[in-house]
Amino acid sequence: MTVTGRADGVAPTSRTSVPRQIASTGEGYDVVVILGQSNAQGVGTGWDPSIDVSVPGLDQLAGSGAKAGQIVPAKDSLSHVTTWTTSGGVQSVGPGMELGRHMLADARPGRKVLLVPAAMASTSMTGDGTYAWNPSDTRSRINLFTRALGQIDAALAQDPDNRLVAVVWAQGESDATRTNAAGYQSMLLDLVDRLNTRYGAVPFLIGGMVPEWLNVSTLRQAIDTAQQGMPALRANVSYIPGAAGYSRAEDSIHYTAAGARAMGDKYFAAYQRATGAVQLSK
Repeated sequence: MTVTGRADGVAPTSRTSVPRQIASTGEGYDVVVILGQSNAQGVGTGWDPSIDVSVPGLDQLAGSGAKAGQIVPAKDSLSHVTTWTTSGGVQSVGPGMELGRHMLADARPGRKVLLVPAAMASTSMTGDGTYAWNPSDTRSRINLFTRALGQIDAALAQDPDNRLVAVVWAQGESDATRTNAAGYQSMLLDLVDRLNTRYGAVPFLIGGMVPEWLNVSTLRQAIDTAQQGMPALRANVSYIPGAAGYSRAEDSIHYTAAGARAMGDKYFAAYQRATGAVQLSK
């Protein structure tokens, strides 16, 4: 695989900044942020131009590239901290677009969907000195959680009617040999709590790792167990089991494009269940 794009740090935009003077119309964006590592970013091979389509009203706040920080039409490969393509330059597929298409079809009349791609392949909660998801990490060059807050704040600042409606989390593979279940869960709880404090308790959707990769290691299963335990600890958290039968032939750790779409379907089903009980922030 070849990574293209930039991985610049993005300074967070304070929610207390002076807002743009735009009148409320009720017709803003439903904002969905995508956090995690490769299976959030999307490295799925098998992009299909007849299926993996862009849809008017489904946009992204680009996280990298020449249009970083701008709202542009959403398409695979989504512009996360970097933008992935195959070695032949073909788009890679993640769960974000499939979820986004479902969200747009389900949105109230007049509203659109804005994806905030904020994932980065091969990154861990515990950190490696360059990147970390642990909100308390101060030694890594780029704290991806802090970076994501800046992206979310920027998305919400575009229009007073924009609202954060869901957070997607697909991560854990890189932590299987770095920490134990208790350590991982503690860091993930901190991340969820900070998001809840800042934005309100919107649905936080944890996507399971690839079952074929997960099931051969007790270290990997320990991280999965920590993730499965999260809904009992925070009411707005849902755990979505990984989709079986979709591991890439070249490396079983990643979902194929079909698997990424299947996970997008599962995220949306979990979102629908969650919104029956979770009070969304306005």
